[in-house]
Amino acid sequence: MKRSKDKFYMKQIFDCISDGEIIATGKIAKEIGLSEKSVRNRLNELSDFLLENNLGEIQRKPRVGIWLEANENQKEEIQKALSDEDLQVGNYDPRDRVNETLKIFFNLRPWQTMTTQKLAEKLFLSVPTMLKVLKECEEWLEVYHISLVNERGKGYRLKSEENEYRVALKNLIMMKKPGEEIKENIDYFFSNIDVSAIRKCIIQTENEWDYHFTDESFYEILIYCCIAYKRKELALPLVSDYFPEELKILKKYNEYAFTVAIFEKLEEVFHVHFLTEDVLFLSIQILCSKFIGISDVDVTLSQVKKYDNKLVDFVDRMLKVIRDILDVDLTSDEKVKESLIIHLRPTIFRLRYGTPQKNALIDFIKKEYKNVFRASWAISILFEEYYGLQITEDEIGYIVLYIQAAIERKNISTAR
Repeated sequence: MKRSKDKFYMKQIFDCISDGEIIATGKIAKEIGLSEKSVRNRLNELSDFLLENNLGEIQRKPRVGIWLEANENQKEEIQKALSDEDLQVGNYDPRDRVNETLKIFFNLRPWQTMTTQKLAEKLFLSVPTMLKVLKECEEWLEVYHISLVNERGKGYRLKSEENEYRVALKNLIMMKKPGEEIKENIDYFFSNIDVSAIRKCIIQTENEWDYHFTDESFYEILIYCCIAYKRKELALPLVSDYFPEELKILKKYNEYAFTVAIFEKLEEVFHVHFLTEDVLFLSIQILCSKFIGISDVDVTLSQVKKYDNKLVDFVDRMLKVIRDILDVDLTSDEKVKESLIIHLRPTIFRLRYGTPQKNALIDFIKKEYKNVFRASWAISILFEEYYGLQITEDEIGYIVLYIQAAIERKNISTAR
């Protein structure tokens, strides 16, 4: 059972079969207002639960119908199970309560609120359970610096900057990885938008630029474009306090030109005007997320070396620091230089404007390459000196991998 309201439907299904009489799936579907496919899925989950807990069995006979075989004691236990909000039945995941609650909040207008009672009714939960779910929602939102504000006498609403709102909504929609579930979320949030027209604009731009995105990358661009169109009528300002020097460099990159091309098509199709801030926001998200196919390595290196001397100098200084600490000279290793330039280009924008990136290998890196890791922490001073940024431990971990690989290449070359 994927959402709390599914247990509500399970109760209804149980009511239809509890007397032990034969009933057709189609009749159950008509009585409770679900499709026959949905009823069959819930019957399968209920059947598995009953067998696992020795609470009887749901029998099926083709072209005849279904019926429940259970004694009165077993039926009482089934009733109790379906009334217990915390008891798992089927494929239920407690996180789905949080996801469903967040979807309700993100679908509200900025000034709209929702009371605890109303939320509990929508999700078929008790008020105490709903309050626990709201606490979990606050923890999820905190990552994006979004607050769940409780206005006395009105209810809860989201409070956030527009930039954080868009990133959080995109991640909420993408939380369910299978394509069909992402499509369902897109339909839920953008039901009044011609999503197919936006999709077409992106595909046309993709073909013109000869890019081939992964499904995940394509969905992210599609979602951000839908958000930009939907939020346009609200006239909520995107934070635009970008560093002029970085902004100038960003506009030289292909990510920016590609984003401009998409928005030009959207303006032509929808007869609206998007702000420069919309273009900047999406181009930075594309850059930070390392979308596949925006620029090949040679083009990126050419653009950086031509327009971003600061980044090139930063990498040179970084390798000199590593040399002084580890007594390993990598300053003439062009491969590690180029690798670091390609990696750090989005890292700098991500640290300043995006969401910090987690490194699943960080514990392994700290243990196996501890000397290089310790030495690389000195690079954090350079980040503050050059960019006024504090680099995270996770990001340091990625840099360590490049440095370690270069050291191993040098050792192999020396041994020959």
